[in-house]
Amino acid sequence: MNYWKCPLCSDMAHYAGLCRICTEYDSGGRVKGAVHRIKVYKDGTEIKSSAPHQTESYDLAMMKQKFVERRRKKMTKKQKATAAEQAKALIEAQSEIEKEADGAEILEIGESMGDEEE
Repeated sequence: MNYWKCPLCSDMAHYAGLCRICTEYDSGGRVKGAVHRIKVYKDGTEIKSSAPHQTESYDLAMMKQKFVERRRKKMTKKQKATAAEQAKALIEAQSEIEKEADGAEILEIGESMGDEEE
C-alpha cells in the first residue's frame, strides 16, 4: 500500500495531493500556497525514484552484431566442459613455457642479435 507524507507537518495519508493542514487558501477557497505530499514507505522514509532507463546508442554494425549474438545457439553442457578443459590446458601450457624460459633468454620475433646494418 502507498503512503504519502507532508514534508512540513509529517501528516501521513493513503492518497497523494495537497496537505490540507499546511496548504494556504484565500477567502474564496482557492489555493495560495500549495504543499504537496511526498511518497513514503510505511515507516515514513521517503521513496527515491531511480533515474529513467537510458538505452545505449549503437551504430549499424554494432546492432547487427548484438542481434546475431542473441540469436546464436547456446553451448551444450558437453561443449562447455570441453571449452573449460581447453582453457585449462592452455593455461598449463603457458605456465610451462614461462618455467622453461625463466633462466633462458627469449628472442622476440623481429629482433636480431647482431648490430644493425646501415
